[in-house]
Amino acid sequence: MAEPPAGVRSTVFGEINSQAITLATNSIFMGTVFVCRLQKGCVRFCYVPPGSRTPRRYECQPAEVMQAVANLPSNGLSNQQRARLLTGEQSRVVPEFTSIRYGTPGYCQLAAGCAPEIAAGADDESEIGVFHDLYQPQRAANLATRLAEFTPAGQDAGIIYAS
Repeated sequence: MAEPPAGVRSTVFGEINSQAITLATNSIFMGTVFVCRLQKGCVRFCYVPPGSRTPRRYECQPAEVMQAVANLPSNGLSNQQRARLLTGEQSRVVPEFTSIRYGTPGYCQLAAGCAPEIAAGADDESEIGVFHDLYQPQRAANLATRLAEFTPAGQDAGIIYAS
């Protein structure tokens, strides 16, 4: 029997129904994922929509931010306030794209306002999804460091993105 496919550094629009997933890493799944065999495989550093059924997950969104809210001390938070916080965090980390229309220049590119848990949420702190290997967060950090080092006193420098 052939091994099930692995989703590595991918962005998938649409629902996935599979017998098994051996490995999904640094990927964005925008539709519900339904996997039959849950004992085999791993999903790590991915965005997996709520309601999905996957093998064990590690550092996946929005489960991580929801767990962080659930672990907050109660300090006078009512159940209604906690539910509002959970809903807000869950909607905050939904990936935002420049374009989801195939053939356009920004297709599958994460938008500038995308949550940091997505924009720098990969295992190597790059963005998750198909543009992972561009290492945009690391390149922006390196450029900001160099700008701070070499900008003359009294001058300001910044990064302006074209798209």
